[in-house]
Amino acid sequence: MKKAQVRFFCLLFLFLISAQIVFAEISLDGAKKYLQGQIKGSYLVYVDTEDRQILNGQVLKARLDFDFGDGSSTGITGASFLKTNEGFKKFDIDSDLICSSEFLKALNPKFKLKTDKDIEAFCYLLYQITERSEEKVFKEKNKLCFVIDTFFDEVEYYEVTIKSTGKILGIKFIKKEMKLPSSTNEYNLDYIQTKDANKADAKKMEQYLKKIMPDMSFDVLELKLNKIKNSVKLYDVRFTVTVKDEYGSSSNITEFALIKYNNKYEIIDSTDNIFENQNIKREVISKYTIKTEKDAVVFEKFLDGIKAADKFKKKHFKEGSVWCFVREEKFGDLTGFLVTVDKTGKILNIEKSDEIDSDEIAQAEETAENMPLDYAFTLVHPASDEITAKRGEEVPVEISFNANAVNASGAYILIIVDGFEDGMLVDSNMQSPLKSEISIDYLASKYGNVEHIIEEYGKGVHIVEYVLVVDNEPFEIIKIKVTIK
Repeated sequence: MKKAQVRFFCLLFLFLISAQIVFAEISLDGAKKYLQGQIKGSYLVYVDTEDRQILNGQVLKARLDFDFGDGSSTGITGASFLKTNEGFKKFDIDSDLICSSEFLKALNPKFKLKTDKDIEAFCYLLYQITERSEEKVFKEKNKLCFVIDTFFDEVEYYEVTIKSTGKILGIKFIKKEMKLPSSTNEYNLDYIQTKDANKADAKKMEQYLKKIMPDMSFDVLELKLNKIKNSVKLYDVRFTVTVKDEYGSSSNITEFALIKYNNKYEIIDSTDNIFENQNIKREVISKYTIKTEKDAVVFEKFLDGIKAADKFKKKHFKEGSVWCFVREEKFGDLTGFLVTVDKTGKILNIEKSDEIDSDEIAQAEETAENMPLDYAFTLVHPASDEITAKRGEEVPVEISFNANAVNASGAYILIIVDGFEDGMLVDSNMQSPLKSEISIDYLASKYGNVEHIIEEYGKGVHIVEYVLVVDNEPFEIIKIKVTIK
């Protein structure tokens, strides 16, 4: 080979390696940008100014959370605030607020702790602020004690000193081991009502949070997914929050996994639960066949790319129509994945198992036999299910699905706009992909056809749903959130 050719291939090789590094960095940057967007603040009013029976002011709270996108979150930092005519004061913890001179001064001078109704009202006030209450109150001489928590013999309560007239003189937070007196009264409190803080107060609280913001970092590792790496990205994530004070620093670490499919991210507990995501399961099933021992070895390597197994326990074997991939042992039980296949080696189902034994294998076979049709009802376009548009736009929509399954079951697609049925797609020979569009002018005019009504009310958020209906019941739903500018 000539020197020029050698030089060319060397340069080409270096270019390809560089390109892989660049694309990997872009992939990680996109994942980190999404995760940063999941850090969200909330600014709420817990005690409203409108109710001046006890407190001449408002109690507000600010929180910064990491949102896992499934209704759960983990706290990062937060603070409580007392807003009165005299100012806006921050408190790190609720007990500091309740026991402060500012809180005592903000109490309505006309309010007295004399009747049972008064005690119940003050008990609810403390419940609003702390979100904790045992709904129990006992008396000690000239003190009323409002219990907020009990753990065996350890009791937490607010000790409120009062005059004979019922006027509140002071409040202390007490935590000690004791038995509740037999004379303790119980109250039934209503659910706490909160609302969003106004923009000005929210901005003030956000500024306070920035001052106490801990150090946050995401360590993101992209995992190797043979055969499906172009359609699916899987990341191991380590989220570290480090708080520093005069005594040093402490860190809280949360580990989870992140999936990217069709440019949409989803957080899951761990890579062990990857096959709970139907899109990922479909991709794997379409790319892998397990008929021979060689096929099983290839699939096991795919699992190794997701998460390393215990090298002393890792093995695979077939029992009936189920391939068992043992990854580790926990408390004497073999754990891993059960992959059910048909006679040709086509994968029918993949499921995680915390106890691989004959009973679990038989259950996996039964599950695969009775699995409903996989309709593969998926949003292809737009890339996100949350979009922003403006008047005059037509947003194209494309939905893919398993046409054979849809036609075999006589399913149809229902369109729902803002909670109301708006159309129906019924065809005995439904073809995939389904192409539709969302008319922004149509959404904006849902409140009426008069132009000034459209301008006044048409902006904001609208929800467009494509519902796959099977046997006259909603089976799968694609929901698109449209914000009109």
